[in-house]
Amino acid sequence: MMISLEEQIQNLVDIIKEHGSPSDDGKLSITFGNLLSKTHSDALNMTLRKAKKKGNISFDGEILMQGRKVSGRNPEADDDVQIVLLNEEVK
Repeated sequence: MMISLEEQIQNLVDIIKEHGSPSDDGKLSITFGNLLSKTHSDALNMTLRKAKKKGNISFDGEILMQGRKVSGRNPEADDDVQIVLLNEEVK
């Protein structure tokens, strides 16, 4: 069963509302790594990009990459990037 883009964005908003923390300006935010642990969406990056374009969230960069330990070293990853909730209303 396919869920609509609006439903995917609403799920993202709900996860940030439930698991996010207030940032210095009072807006809720969650790290990409924490968000990954709360969602099982294979299309998370697509949902993040669409939600950003619609003005629901904000984050630095275009695509966020999950870090994986390789041979004992941790490659560059975006696990600490903050995803900030700007607008709870999904259109």
